[in-house]
Amino acid sequence: MAVLCIVSPGCYVGSLASTTGSRQGGRWSIERHQQVHVGERVNFSFVLRERYKAERVNAAGLADYCAFEFGADRFDVDVDEYGCFRAQYTFSELVEGQEITVAATAYRQVGERDRVKVGGRWFKPDDAKDRADEMIASDKIVLTAYQAGVDLILPHQANEYDFSTAQMVFRRVAGEVSVVFLEESGQAGFHVEAEHNGEWRVTYTPIAGQLNTDGTTDVVFSVYDRAGNRHRLTTTLDTP
Repeated sequence: MAVLCIVSPGCYVGSLASTTGSRQGGRWSIERHQQVHVGERVNFSFVLRERYKAERVNAAGLADYCAFEFGADRFDVDVDEYGCFRAQYTFSELVEGQEITVAATAYRQVGERDRVKVGGRWFKPDDAKDRADEMIASDKIVLTAYQAGVDLILPHQANEYDFSTAQMVFRRVAGEVSVVFLEESGQAGFHVEAEHNGEWRVTYTPIAGQLNTDGTTDVVFSVYDRAGNRHRLTTTLDTP
């Protein structure tokens, strides 16, 4: 006997995905635990599907909006033209090792919305007769913040290094590159410090936009010495 499924929380399940976890060649990651680089801007997608079925369904007509919660921050998003819910968030307030839960809950609006945002704060409309919006489905993932760092050792050699010629290049999978130079007054860059044995240590804390959002990121450091010889060091950062 066929079962008729009227819109209710029991009929549908939700799937929350991001662009920061391991995507295994695809666009989205649905891992339950993911890592996010400090300051990274991440896209999120929330879709509905019928319970016990793999195919996603168009949320239009089933749910009116989705509440995305990023820790204490909340954003309500209407269903888009593709029948799903999309949001973007920049994790600028995180520190390395901090965990944050990202949740998405789709609702069918009943009367007035349960929450409205006024002046940056959320309020519940004061109407005792208004019925609560109906929750259709929800999902969540947990993100752990990390901070990549470059730490290179230049060996001692006879000719002095000319650090005015030095540069550090970050290479991303799509072909983009980001070039960083020696730090100067008022301008961020890599730091160079002499070691006691004649070596030089080169350190730099990259920002999220210089790194791949999953996998690894290749970094190439190069510098000329006073005799015109080019020296080159490479390293690979884990950027899961």
